[in-house]
Amino acid sequence: MPDDVRRQSIIAILISTFGAGITFGIGYPLVSLTLEAWKEPAWVIGVAGGAPWLAIFLTLPFLPRILRRLGPVKTSVLGCFICATAYLAMYVFQSTPAWIAIRFIQGAATALPWLIGETWINSVTRNETRTRVVAVYALVFFAGFAVGPLLLDWTGTEGLLPFAVSAAGPLFTAIPIVLARHLAPTLTGEGTTGVLASARKVPAAMASSFTGGVIESIYFSLLPTASLAAGLDTERALRLLTVFIIGGLVIQLVIGWIGDRISRTRLVQVLGLANVVLTLALSGSLADPLLGPALVFVIGGVTIGFYTLGLALLGEGLETRNLAAGNSAYIMMYTAGAVIGPAIAGAIMSSAPMFGFIASNIVAAILFLAAVALILWRGQKRD
Repeated sequence: MPDDVRRQSIIAILISTFGAGITFGIGYPLVSLTLEAWKEPAWVIGVAGGAPWLAIFLTLPFLPRILRRLGPVKTSVLGCFICATAYLAMYVFQSTPAWIAIRFIQGAATALPWLIGETWINSVTRNETRTRVVAVYALVFFAGFAVGPLLLDWTGTEGLLPFAVSAAGPLFTAIPIVLARHLAPTLTGEGTTGVLASARKVPAAMASSFTGGVIESIYFSLLPTASLAAGLDTERALRLLTVFIIGGLVIQLVIGWIGDRISRTRLVQVLGLANVVLTLALSGSLADPLLGPALVFVIGGVTIGFYTLGLALLGEGLETRNLAAGNSAYIMMYTAGAVIGPAIAGAIMSSAPMFGFIASNIVAAILFLAAVALILWRGQKRD
């Protein structure tokens, strides 16, 4: 592929990814705040929040088949259209059971452009610049994610406007894909391996994805709770979560630059070790007005770096024809981690908030380091 065509293709998918980030970022607070206003109990809000993730996990094994049949452009547009329609359906059907069902359908639909975006970006990127491009991809997605709550703050949660603006997110996601359809990579060929077989080819990438899902979700879900337990007020607790996201955005560029110059597997091990050290430091510093935010900023970059480097390892280790199946497994691992992480950490935190938060993150990082060490040892043994 000529460099100018490659560049245009990457730009198109990055613009689309920004829209996907907005779609994710606006949906979760819209649902949780509305159900809270409807006086629903916390467990119901939790079920509504988990429904899209469950749908993503259950449908991903079948999505490569849809991709092969429809091609990347039609597959992505189909998912975006269903997702936009689902937001409008939420406005029409104002009941909790209907919303949970709609969010489940919406989760399955959202998985389509998510899978296409990551498979697309990996298939058109050269290996020598892969980590930098993937880092920009992650940065753009999380930037869109951060914009979502700001839009909701502007629209409010009542009336048609928030649902119309929410529906515009997936439509915005689809537009660059349609305009750049002639730049789309060929992803419709029959892969030589299925989802599970592709996952076995890149075990370090899968371990990185799962660990990223666990630790990210613990911070996104439970950092405010841990901050309150450490003595911070609500405003400072929420501000720390913002610092975590900003750190995740900024540091990805550094990780991308380093990841194209040294072994990506070794770098992701460094991230695991850094997570242990930084989390231990955070245990006694969370309430410190300077050190606490500084540590959370760096931890945000390290944590989101698991996903960035894992995605680069995926593209490095798989042929283009197997990327869709491999990426399905990759997102499934991340989703599984995102479900398991807060559940286990939340259970521990119910009796020991700070200990549960710190211990859960450290154990996840240590298990990751052990898993990668085992993977490397088995690889050396086979050689």
